[in-house]
Amino acid sequence: MQKPTMGVSEWILLLILSVLWGGSFFFNEVALQELQPLTLVLGRVSLAAVALIAFVVCQGKQLRFSRPMA
Repeated sequence: MQKPTMGVSEWILLLILSVLWGGSFFFNEVALQELQPLTLVLGRVSLAAVALIAFVVCQGKQLRFSRPMA
């Protein structure tokens, strides 16, 4: 069995991921100097929700909401 190896493109993706992951902690600290934690969390969650909805729509899928159970 062959050992899995990482090529150049995998290393580049790993580098990009590490910059994004580490950068989020840095920018959170900078943002918390100006904004309240609740405001920052609300903004991040709202932005993520919009991005996920846009992704679903671009995939040609449709959002379905279930009715709450009685």
